[in-house]
Amino acid sequence: MQANIRRPLGHLLRHEWLAPALACRAAVAWSGCGSAASRRVAAGLLAFGAGYLAFGCLNPLALERYFVVLSPLLLCAFLLDAFALVEGLPL
Repeated sequence: MQANIRRPLGHLLRHEWLAPALACRAAVAWSGCGSAASRRVAAGLLAFGAGYLAFGCLNPLALERYFVVLSPLLLCAFLLDAFALVEGLPL
């Protein structure tokens, strides 16, 4: 599984929204911005994506095309956390 996870994880970092989603998630967790419901939904989306990635990497032939479906999920988590950060900025 370790060899299988490198390729899809690298693809998600390079071509999808994984890096911005994780950066916004870390900033929201550190600052506590946004409502509890939006933080819970964004965390649930990322947890589901991590589970899907781990389950998909059990396949001996883990191709990137199997993980393209995570792009909208990562985008939603990124947008939830980004809007929470924007709302939490002092004016």
